[in-house]
Amino acid sequence: MNIKLPEISIPTRISCGYTGYQTNKFDLKSSTENGGWVVGWADDIAEKDVLLGLVAAGVSVASSEPGPFLLWVEDLVRRTTSTLLADLDSEFKNKIRKHVSEVASRVIRDAILGKDSREELGSIDTLDFKVGAIKYSGKNKVCGNTVSTTWGMKPYIGLRLR
Repeated sequence: MNIKLPEISIPTRISCGYTGYQTNKFDLKSSTENGGWVVGWADDIAEKDVLLGLVAAGVSVASSEPGPFLLWVEDLVRRTTSTLLADLDSEFKNKIRKHVSEVASRVIRDAILGKDSREELGSIDTLDFKVGAIKYSGKNKVCGNTVSTTWGMKPYIGLRLR
């Protein structure tokens, strides 16, 4: 007994829409660099960093001791400032590095603590500088559908000769 099976055509390529990660981070970085600014970027601050902060805050609340949370803030500021300055190390002289580092620490600390993420401008002699943190967002997509959203901050220092 011969049974004839129907022929089935299986497409070799299925198109269902965009799959991957989309973010506005690179557009925001580009707009920060416009106008002749040479910009050094710190490592990103993302959800995982905030989760560590929430754990530290929970420990601080449970123990009525603010130390763990304050230590987390200071560690994140120190790490971010360190990577930021490493990115621009060849651009700074000692005097300028110290001054800009103080401003960067203040702006980054404010951004991490949820204060208004603002850009701060300044100048030393013929050198303008700006310090800030871009806040970006992203989407993980599968077949054109968003499966999760992300966010992050990327602190920066920009330099421009007048």
